[in-house]
Amino acid sequence: MGAAGLGKGIPSGSRRFIPQQSGQVNREFSQVKPDGKVYCYHDGRQEAKVLITMPSATKLRVGTTTGSCTQTSTMGDYVEFDR
Repeated sequence: MGAAGLGKGIPSGSRRFIPQQSGQVNREFSQVKPDGKVYCYHDGRQEAKVLITMPSATKLRVGTTTGSCTQTSTMGDYVEFDR
């Protein structure tokens, strides 16, 4: 995400997770749709979690949070990308 992500507090680097076929935690990327949900990704080791939501079919918002991923994560500050 480069400087745009760093400016919003999203640390650079890779994260590994086991993709899930249901729920909003570590959901398979291909299954994330513009459905109003916030998806949370974590590898179980790092404090920062990555949040993703799609406000439309062509926009992707990425943010970060601390703590644990839950089914009710909320998006705070984010970087928006064209998909």
